[in-house]
Amino acid sequence: MQACRFLPNGLMDGNWRLETAEGAFALKQITDVPLPLARRNVAVLSELADAGVPVGRPAGETVAEVAGRGHCLIPWLEGDHRPGTDLSLDQAGDLGVLLGQIHRGLNDERTACLLPPERSQW
Repeated sequence: MQACRFLPNGLMDGNWRLETAEGAFALKQITDVPLPLARRNVAVLSELADAGVPVGRPAGETVAEVAGRGHCLIPWLEGDHRPGTDLSLDQAGDLGVLLGQIHRGLNDERTACLLPPERSQW
């Protein structure tokens, strides 16, 4: 590994940017959901990527358990986190289009079969 930097702006989990000979990756330490649900969520990311939604496709083992905690490795996607109030009207429109793509992808039969009909199953 060439570099490792903690990212303090994560909303729910611990996140790091890793620089390696293979490229840059986001390492997420999963703390907000049980590991079976985390594995399901990561599988959904792969399906969304297949559907053309610009999301990071997980690298290798979807969720690795280390010392009782789940970790997920995703290729790094350049960008920044901006508050909605900082978006122009065109950018807000683009965000709306992206949200529509995500919803269509989640309702695709390949993805929908991964999602439980109710939250109570988790």
